[in-house]
Amino acid sequence: MTPISGLSTFRENQFNGNLDVKLSDVHSLALKTFYASNPTHQANYNFAGLGNGAQQLPGFGGDLDIIQTLDSLTDTYVFSPNIVNQARIGFSRLRVTSTPEEPFTAQSLGIANPLSNLFPGMPTITVAGLFTLGSSSFADQSSRINAWSANDTLSYVAGAHRLRFGGEFRHSQVNFFFNAFSRGFVQFSPTSANPFSSFATFLTGGSAASLTSAISIIGSGVFDRALRTNDLSAFVQDDWKVNQRLTLNLGLRYDFYGLPHDIRGRLVNFLPDQFRAGTTASPAGPPNGFVQAGNATNPIAGVPLVADTLVPNDMNNFAPRVGFAYSLSDARRIVLRGGYGIYYDRLSTRYANTQLLDFPYLALAVGLVNPLPVAGLRTFSNPFIPVPQPTTFPVVPTVPSPLSPLAPFVGVPISGIYVDPNVRTPYIQQYNTNVQWEFAKNYLLEVGYVGSKGTKLLQVITLNQPVYNPATNSFTAPFGTVLSTQKNTAGGIQQVQSTSLSHYNSLQVSVTKRFSQGLQFLAAYTLGRSTDFYSGAAINELTAVAGDQFNWRTNYGPSDYDRKQRLVYSFIYDLPKVASGNGAIARALFNNWELAGILTLQSGLPFSIIDNPNNNIIQRANFNTAFTGSILTTGSTTNRLNQYFNTGAFVISRPLLSGAAVGTANNPAFDPLNPFGNTPRNFLRGPGQKNVDFSIIKFIPFSERLRGEFRTEFFNLFNWTNFANPGVNIANTATFGRITQTTTGPRVIQFAFKLNF
Repeated sequence: MTPISGLSTFRENQFNGNLDVKLSDVHSLALKTFYASNPTHQANYNFAGLGNGAQQLPGFGGDLDIIQTLDSLTDTYVFSPNIVNQARIGFSRLRVTSTPEEPFTAQSLGIANPLSNLFPGMPTITVAGLFTLGSSSFADQSSRINAWSANDTLSYVAGAHRLRFGGEFRHSQVNFFFNAFSRGFVQFSPTSANPFSSFATFLTGGSAASLTSAISIIGSGVFDRALRTNDLSAFVQDDWKVNQRLTLNLGLRYDFYGLPHDIRGRLVNFLPDQFRAGTTASPAGPPNGFVQAGNATNPIAGVPLVADTLVPNDMNNFAPRVGFAYSLSDARRIVLRGGYGIYYDRLSTRYANTQLLDFPYLALAVGLVNPLPVAGLRTFSNPFIPVPQPTTFPVVPTVPSPLSPLAPFVGVPISGIYVDPNVRTPYIQQYNTNVQWEFAKNYLLEVGYVGSKGTKLLQVITLNQPVYNPATNSFTAPFGTVLSTQKNTAGGIQQVQSTSLSHYNSLQVSVTKRFSQGLQFLAAYTLGRSTDFYSGAAINELTAVAGDQFNWRTNYGPSDYDRKQRLVYSFIYDLPKVASGNGAIARALFNNWELAGILTLQSGLPFSIIDNPNNNIIQRANFNTAFTGSILTTGSTTNRLNQYFNTGAFVISRPLLSGAAVGTANNPAFDPLNPFGNTPRNFLRGPGQKNVDFSIIKFIPFSERLRGEFRTEFFNLFNWTNFANPGVNIANTATFGRITQTTTGPRVIQFAFKLNF
């Protein structure tokens, strides 16, 4: 089943303003302002990667109102010919409001929702592997990000040294609400190898043969936060011209990246080493592993208080840099360059934003939907656990959750995205060396090595991932099932760590022609390899990795974004003037033309073969021991759309055929030596990409001071089809091994006119 495409709209309105004031010969001010409004309707809502995916049916998109503001004031003062100071203050604001498209209410469909008084829209209904009805569970949200900055740089030239000293202070506010899972979510899953059985379950409301014909999720809690961060940086840089051939670049930078805190102290953390479990009859009250920010305006009784930021700030971010340029010939036609530097990267506030999903400020209640007349089971007309209103949160964090009695079969498992007490600032070591050779007039050849090593990188770990015991051939949850065993980011008991690593090595070759005879171009080729244990996602860095999420070193492989080879050729060519003399019409028609283009060729992205039937099982598949032959199929990509690789080479790896997280392994293909799948991460690659963008520009000289510019731009000039990676989830047999999407659109032709004066 292929979803019908919907119509999306986008409009952009921009305003730019610049004001330069010369106060004196040595003192000037520059004021710049930028404003942009981007009202957007997404037929398939996917803002920040939070949509329902490609199988979303039309009619349930979302409206986005995006407004950006940027203002800056720069003060430049020349104290003397060799001392210049530049100070800058700035303000930026990003406002994003997302409203789900909701043509139906839950009541109009005969579906009950305990929160319908606040959120009347219909729930999200997913028929696994086929389609999704209803808006995204994350589409009702709004954020306001304000940032103030002040920085100063003093430049001082002393003989062979050009010294620069500077610093910056930055204060940020992140105010938002996120009504996640407030309308509820219902998923119908296949009950057999037939991928269409989930549709039959959807039509009938479930089968009496199973207690898990469908599951429901509903969230209730405190849906807003107001985060603040403070950053401080300072640097010193010396560009030292040692002699006519050698220049050294020496520097040291310090960065303090303040971790976010909530102005009302509504941040909580889970400390695994302090966990204490109770029973339904006798829950364990705090202290039991849960702690709260020390600036809480309404502290939860008995819960220990810690730092306002939950974990201490990292104060050790010193970053040295060194570089050199050495001329290998007297004519300076061959230059050897190199450099090394450490670069710190602040953690985004996303891990703090997702605190609104954390117990005890929010609860995600899971219900079992089935028509069986059994107490505790839900029906399709009343699928959700009767969670309390948001005003009752935060609840006292007992273990099990005080809401567990509401769901007798699965309880209300404790879940959330917490932070490692030992989290530190990630940093990258970058290093490179290259040779630049002017082998002919206006032509430059550059050959070099570029590499990097990432340390203390962010990743997400599932703390309660079930552990396999070979002696009993069974899986048990380390913290028991009162804590969620789900492995998806939103529903499990997750911890954000700064423990991951990455490496990048590349050979880079380029040929540059400087502008002469009307032509300039740049041809650049890269042969590289990036490896890591965790790549995040294209938009959201907090994501679940298929495999063993706790013993994360088993997930080593090519980065999700790794491209082995990439060639880019770009050019600008001013066509010769073919009309001269006094023929004004001929000059207007045939002169002042320019051509420009960009050619991009690159190899495909890597992918894993995964087994992901539900939120409990997110792991890599197993090799099929009975399969012989090649995993990869042959022929052009177009001829391989229905089977890009041999799907028979793989089998499901899940321990329990039912898809449960704990219990005795009963899958004949289960590999006890690799309980989370024995296929490597990202060991296959998808189709390569190719594209040409081309422009034809006509300049119209109205006068010496007034010139028009008419552009015709072709995006994907040759209308090449670039295919995305195939379906990689063996649990979704309808799309497994098939390519169902493209990565670029068709040819687009754009016309533009600019007036320069």
